[in-house]
Amino acid sequence: MEIAHLVYVSTAPETPDADMLQEILREARLKNAETEITGLLFSVGRHFMQLLEGSEAAVNDTFERIRHDPRHSDIMIIHTETTSERVFPDWSMGFAVEDLPVLTPASSWIGARPQRLQALLPTELDPHIRMLFMSFRGADEIQLASAQ
Repeated sequence: MEIAHLVYVSTAPETPDADMLQEILREARLKNAETEITGLLFSVGRHFMQLLEGSEAAVNDTFERIRHDPRHSDIMIIHTETTSERVFPDWSMGFAVEDLPVLTPASSWIGARPQRLQALLPTELDPHIRMLFMSFRGADEIQLASAQ
């Protein structure tokens, strides 16, 4: 089966607090498990970058749902491709957030400095996409949710 990858960026109307981020992650993991979508979501301030992967139909349906979600605006697709394998086969949705003093990391999050984040991103991830995620984070330390 061919696996579609879609990477987009978006902006939230306001900086999400820890509760909103947890809710986004909970909803994404539930829905993604149902539709066999895997991927990674980054949050830096009001900005999000997400890689979705799965069947082309499931990825497109998920992206359409996100496009209509009022928590996202200024949505722009920055990369699409089709591959033969998933990069995040075990992640219904990995999640990373900029380390902000107003957020108290949930117990499922682990600290990841840039070198550790580099190591946590799968080696199968296209080098260009890896560079996008590493430059997008824009912080010296982030919190990465453990894969679930």
